[in-house]
Amino acid sequence: MMQLKIEKVKFGLIPCYVVYPIRETGKTVIFYHGWSSKGELQVNRAAFLAVHGYTVFIPDAVNHGERHALSDYYTSEGYDIFWKTIFSNVEEFPFLYERIFSCGYEKPFLMGHSMGGLSVLGIAASHSAHLRGIVSFNGSGDWELSHLFMQVRFGISFGRNWTLYEELEKRNPLNHLSDIKRCPLLLINGECDTCLLYTSDAADD
Repeated sequence: MMQLKIEKVKFGLIPCYVVYPIRETGKTVIFYHGWSSKGELQVNRAAFLAVHGYTVFIPDAVNHGERHALSDYYTSEGYDIFWKTIFSNVEEFPFLYERIFSCGYEKPFLMGHSMGGLSVLGIAASHSAHLRGIVSFNGSGDWELSHLFMQVRFGISFGRNWTLYEELEKRNPLNHLSDIKRCPLLLINGECDTCLLYTSDAADD
């Protein structure tokens, strides 16, 4: 860890921690943190990847870290913000990709945990041509099912008139499998994870 260079940079409005390998290889990972976390807290994970030759970029998501972090992430009012943060991660990816690619790096692997796991699958649904592969830890590729599960899990209820439902349905990675299949994909989920439901009849087919 002491031999690795760790740098804090900013790409436009996106604060980002960068962990460099001892010897640059051009291989790159963009790691997306989970809900209520921030880029700084993922440096140890990034260091593990860096010792294997990867340069790891860890952006702060909106509403996290230095980007107007919330005082309380676990309120019913924060539910819309959760999904808007994921949408923002997806929307910001092309800019982040171009900045990293212009520095001479190869197409990146995307990795993410929890909210970050949902985010990387959402990015793959629309930007798979720019990716070498995807790793989602405790994420979900069925956003509509996860939306239903989280309502039960956290004791909240929204109908189909929910303001974000149409957008969630449109962006749902499960509806873009032909795009996601263009790059390698690894999904890792713990059976004891009670925050996200990641299985469905469609996923078992």
